[in-house]
Amino acid sequence: MFFFAVFLGTITVLGLSVVALVLAFQSGYLNQFEPVRNLITTVRQSLRVINAYVNIAQPIIQTHCSINDSRESAVITYTSSGREKLINVPYNRQIKEEMRGWRLNLIKIGNVLVDITQEPGYPYMCTPQQLGGIEIIARHLASNQTISYIDCIPGYLGLASFQLEAMNPNQVSSTNDLKKLK
Repeated sequence: MFFFAVFLGTITVLGLSVVALVLAFQSGYLNQFEPVRNLITTVRQSLRVINAYVNIAQPIIQTHCSINDSRESAVITYTSSGREKLINVPYNRQIKEEMRGWRLNLIKIGNVLVDITQEPGYPYMCTPQQLGGIEIIARHLASNQTISYIDCIPGYLGLASFQLEAMNPNQVSSTNDLKKLK
């Protein structure tokens, strides 16, 4: 019983001390003491620096995409570390409708499905491994056609297979082969 009374008394005194410090801080009594005022100022300045660093280090999720005059590529702009940056990506407006019906899922370890369907007209440029998965399954909603990508990049969905092969830069023998596709 004695232990309980000592414990309860200690908790009560500590609690009242914390409440008194909070009330003294809010009413400004602690600012009268130079060391406490310096400590409070230092803590506030440190928090401002940390907050400013976090704001600069985190990319802002404000993106903008515009199609180039050539109608064969797009520019995606985003802000990172307080600076505007660009990504140039291929874009093919002619096959936008063929790609519209496709839905893509990334299969991760443990058979977790992640929807990775993107805007039609932009090619898929990553292998499943680059996205942290083991396989990409493309399924056409109207025809129920399914294509599996394990170690390759899906590219433009909706193109005939010979066009997909010809657009692979490793297999194109000359720029004339690419002009035949247009």
